[in-house]
Amino acid sequence: MQWLAFVIWIAYGLYVWRKRGRVLAWAQSKPPQVRLPLSLGLLLGGAAILFGGLMAIDQTGGLKQLWAWPAVVAFGIVFVHCQVLAAVLAVCNVMFADTSKQKQPSNCEEEVENP
Repeated sequence: MQWLAFVIWIAYGLYVWRKRGRVLAWAQSKPPQVRLPLSLGLLLGGAAILFGGLMAIDQTGGLKQLWAWPAVVAFGIVFVHCQVLAAVLAVCNVMFADTSKQKQPSNCEEEVENP
């Protein structure tokens, strides 16, 4: 049964990848200062939901329960969705960064010209 859950998670990831235009538009609509905290929140939040859900299943009788495997699949789908969104937000933050500003050199000493 675990292989079926894994295949469903991968299939959902491919489905979201096929809808990448909408996901990318959503990520670009967020202000740059919001993308990184939101990305980190989704990254950690998705993992917390997955592991918290798996621990809750374990505490209520484990995978022998009839409802356990559909719950595992649901927690996994939430995890995959959060990971995809977090990755897109992180990449958008780097891809679409404002590079038009003049930066100071790392060596602040003035260069002396040789006569």
